[in-house]
Amino acid sequence: MKRGHVPLRTCRGCSGKFPKSALLRFTFGTGGPVAGSSPGRGCYVCRKDACLDKVLGLRYLSRLAGRTLGEEDARRLRQALLEKDQERR
Repeated sequence: MKRGHVPLRTCRGCSGKFPKSALLRFTFGTGGPVAGSSPGRGCYVCRKDACLDKVLGLRYLSRLAGRTLGEEDARRLRQALLEKDQERR
């Protein structure tokens, strides 16, 4: 990477471009969605409540995952994302 380069990623909720470090990331493993930087198909979302609500909505989340997810999966993912965010701050 070039010196001073800041990688940008797109929030799946609002489509805004933000520095990678400012976004929350989650992936879809074999056991369901996982918060944090783990290998696999994933996406980024900003910290706005509206974006979290949109991305963690069941239809949207299931479409991203490529399989049907339940309310419990969305609830656990929201909690894990918020915990990861608190750890980083």
